[in-house]
Amino acid sequence: MEQEATTNMFAAGVEAASPAEQAPTLEHPQFDKEISNLQAKIDLKAEEIRSDTSLEDGAKIRQIEQLWNEATEAKGVLEKRYEEKLSKQVAEAEKSVFHVITTERDSVRSAYSDVYDRVVHSLDSGEVEGIQYAREELERLMQRAVRTSDRALEQACGQLAIERGVDAVREDYLSRSPERAKAWEDYNMAAARLANFRDPQERMWRNLAGPSHLTRPAELARQQ
Repeated sequence: MEQEATTNMFAAGVEAASPAEQAPTLEHPQFDKEISNLQAKIDLKAEEIRSDTSLEDGAKIRQIEQLWNEATEAKGVLEKRYEEKLSKQVAEAEKSVFHVITTERDSVRSAYSDVYDRVVHSLDSGEVEGIQYAREELERLMQRAVRTSDRALEQACGQLAIERGVDAVREDYLSRSPERAKAWEDYNMAAARLANFRDPQERMWRNLAGPSHLTRPAELARQQ
């Protein structure tokens, strides 16, 4: 009967956590709120166990230990699901950065293949002169695309510049489209948020003293 008191306490909370929008910062308010709710459940249930006059002290400790084990398991589930959510946001943002309308996909694919053949070998050569040539060639191709209103070539140059980190061409490409600039900004924010959540040092701080910290019931804290 003691086990029935705490079985699956957190299951409903784990299943029903809300998919709220992420704030545009490197903080994780949705996840922090889920951890705060989990802590509140721990505290409430621990107090119920302490107040149960039908249980001896040893039984209370065992139930509180089970409570804590279930809570830490539930926290792991929340962490995994939140990281998956962030990964999905990054993937969706990346698709927006490289989006090409259906009617232009063949022409952009062809232009990209041509640009790739012209510059990537030199970019990857590791030689200063080769890299400089490739960057200048990509800039020249972008200028020609803009001058001739060649949308396919422009997108091909811009996308390759994004992939290969050719800053000047990338910024030129993004500057001529507020939608593309916003997609790039969203992608970088999503990627930074995911990297922050995965960072071992950041995670250690959040778990030890930050908003992701769970406080053990007093009975278990005294056993440490």
